[in-house]
Amino acid sequence: MQLSDRITALAITKMKHFVSQNVAIKAAKVIGYICGHLGSPEKRLSSFLNFCKEKMLTELNMGASSFSDNRTYSSTSNAFEIASMGDASFHYYQCIVNSITINSGKHILAYQDAIIDILEQTFSKSESKRGHKWSAKLLKNVLNSLLTIYPEEYRSHDPETWNSKGILHFLLNERIPNWKLQSMGRNPRRFKYQLAHSVSGRNIFCRHINRNIQC
Repeated sequence: MQLSDRITALAITKMKHFVSQNVAIKAAKVIGYICGHLGSPEKRLSSFLNFCKEKMLTELNMGASSFSDNRTYSSTSNAFEIASMGDASFHYYQCIVNSITINSGKHILAYQDAIIDILEQTFSKSESKRGHKWSAKLLKNVLNSLLTIYPEEYRSHDPETWNSKGILHFLLNERIPNWKLQSMGRNPRRFKYQLAHSVSGRNIFCRHINRNIQC
């Protein structure tokens, strides 16, 4: 996601609060995808890994994933429709850990003890098919991150353009055509000016999206 450092920090804080307070069973893969694309690998790992590890091991010690299940799972069905709530919570945080370790490169090394502990605990204590399958997926993601070659950063423009002061004006004029703003009943010139400028250190665009967020 192409966000400023300030908005990235805000998004990570809100996302961590959400996943700590809610087990969104049917949205586990979507939540995992979002967590896996917020900020740099270092920020994702530092924000979510130890937190999710604690949640996972707590559920394991309380009996999650302790029953063997030989049924075949459909990739198009709800991944948690046959799981107990303890299993669902365990797999929910397991899914987030799997996502944040994708393409994390050398930053994984700083958390190698935590990752090894997760793998040892989940492989030894999980009895369910999904528990072993997703533990193996974590191992695969870690090995791929350390052994394969991939871009560490994705941007829609070259570094010189992206870091220039006029990048926001450029993106607004390129990405938001005037006719679209006019169809929304807005004055294009005034709206783009508001988006591109800050008032008292608070970003208007962020406040426009959610007035309850203190940016």
